[in-house]
Amino acid sequence: MKRKLVSFFTMLMVSVGFLSAQYDCCVPDCCEPDCCSRFSVYADYLYWRVCETDLSFSRSENSTNITEYMNPCYDSGWRIGGAYRCGPGDIGVRYTDYCNTSKKVLTNPPFATAGTAVFTFDYQVVDIELGYSLPFDCDRYFLRPFAGAKLAWIKESFDDILDQDTVSQKFDGYGLYLGAEGRYLFCRRNVCCNELETSLVLRGSYGILESTSKTGRVSESSETIREGECLFITTVEVFAGLAFAYSCSECFTPEILIGYESNTLIGWREMDSSNDRATLGLGGLVARLRVDF
Repeated sequence: MKRKLVSFFTMLMVSVGFLSAQYDCCVPDCCEPDCCSRFSVYADYLYWRVCETDLSFSRSENSTNITEYMNPCYDSGWRIGGAYRCGPGDIGVRYTDYCNTSKKVLTNPPFATAGTAVFTFDYQVVDIELGYSLPFDCDRYFLRPFAGAKLAWIKESFDDILDQDTVSQKFDGYGLYLGAEGRYLFCRRNVCCNELETSLVLRGSYGILESTSKTGRVSESSETIREGECLFITTVEVFAGLAFAYSCSECFTPEILIGYESNTLIGWREMDSSNDRATLGLGGLVARLRVDF
């Protein structure tokens, strides 16, 4: 993994040099401010929940078999990122960190004393992204196709008191993704001699994540470890929200973005089986503070 990280960051530096060589950043057009190159930094507050298909319990009640699912609650996370823009091209990096610990009290489990089941989840992802902005009507519409590389480190564990065992999984993955982001400026008002712009933001991407997994199960009588399994996982990201940008000067613009984001990983390995595939999803509120300068 360390060698892959070095390769990705080498690609990042080469791409920055390529963008700088291709575009004369100090030549504005009708859609560009009179700034040479521009940078942006942002921080996100994430209020997400995680959903997984195999967090279930079976119990009997009045001769009826009932299956209950542990649906983890919402929990907080964060993301930071930055981008360098020169002409219509840009390159950026972002890091996402989200953790969730959820508990479920079981009051009537079969063949066991009532107690609490615990699920923990740790999601860390680095995205390196190249984009190209295509303006339409110079003021109102922007379409930004992009391509990126993704590095992921995901851990989860499930302490199941019904079977009196603990299952843990660890995934290290990397892959590529393609997508597009659209912006529609539908409101512009003059506030304190500056412009306040309100835009609709839509983003979607599709990618493949190659991962190596390790699964361990510890029970009362035995321990089982399955490691080195290679999985190709489909990743789908969707975002929709509103952005409020305030132009303090030609080269300094703070922005607040609020929206909903969903990330789905299709082809995830179920923790209680070596043959079945599951679906892992996480998403919820995203609140972003961004500054362009």
